[in-house]
Amino acid sequence: MREEKPAEIGPKYRSRNRLALWTGLFAIIVSMLVVWVHWPALSANALSFDDQQYLTDNVLVRNPSWTSTRRFLTEILTPSTVGGYYQPLTMISLMLDDALGGRPDNLRPFHRTSLALHVVNTILIIVLLYMLFGEPLVAAMVGLLFGVHPLTVEPIPWVGERKTLLAAFFA
Repeated sequence: MREEKPAEIGPKYRSRNRLALWTGLFAIIVSMLVVWVHWPALSANALSFDDQQYLTDNVLVRNPSWTSTRRFLTEILTPSTVGGYYQPLTMISLMLDDALGGRPDNLRPFHRTSLALHVVNTILIIVLLYMLFGEPLVAAMVGLLFGVHPLTVEPIPWVGERKTLLAAFFA
């Protein structure tokens, strides 16, 4: 009877681990660049377009409570906020930012959460592209393009656009 040797980790698996390590390192570097580029947005104090519906004039967001949360989740056919749009996660996340000190005269908590969501979305793009194509550098470069491209960064300083960041996160 012949004895079998234990299976060794071959170069294929070692190189896969190395690529995953490089992807993680690139994701950290891209995240730091995205935060650095968008750091000035944290001090934006302008309210625009529909921010009044989402924040300033929205009693449910301005008064965080379980009752507000329940209303956001249960008013499906005829939502009482934001012109009839059903956006419970958006409204709850804005309500939590309000509970953390966000006010119409202090928008930093709202922008901080939006920037964090944008960075997480950028990392998810990098991981997805690495999983699809197996190229860490290409995934990082496309992730960086996503992270700093003007079409994807508008929601950071615009409070009412939290829905876009959350939609990208859950997609």
